[in-house]
Amino acid sequence: MGTIQQLEHYLLLKLAHGETIMEYMYGLHANENIPSLFKASSLIVATNARIYICSLVEENFYCEEISYCDIQAIYHRERNLSGKESIIFIKEKRLTISHIEEGCPVKFMQYVLKKRQKPFSTTA
Repeated sequence: MGTIQQLEHYLLLKLAHGETIMEYMYGLHANENIPSLFKASSLIVATNARIYICSLVEENFYCEEISYCDIQAIYHRERNLSGKESIIFIKEKRLTISHIEEGCPVKFMQYVLKKRQKPFSTTA
């Protein structure tokens, strides 16, 4: 089983009931919780409820959950060395996914921006 398939398998087990994957990207990401100096192969997924950034390092699965209401900004760019790149800013933190091999950063960004615009409501 390849890295992408392993990440997808772990993520599908983690999703809540009724949570659906809407957009995804596969690239490299560095997370401070990962015991590695280098970026790891990562899957970033936007669901109907939140964003997940999942990485696999030496057969260990690491997953970071991000609420749409915590996102301050998101954008994408293309660089000479790192190729397609997506950057998310959350509460004094910058998350970068570079070397995107699969998925579309533009569609991902548009979906996240659309989710951010919808106010949260609850019934009391």
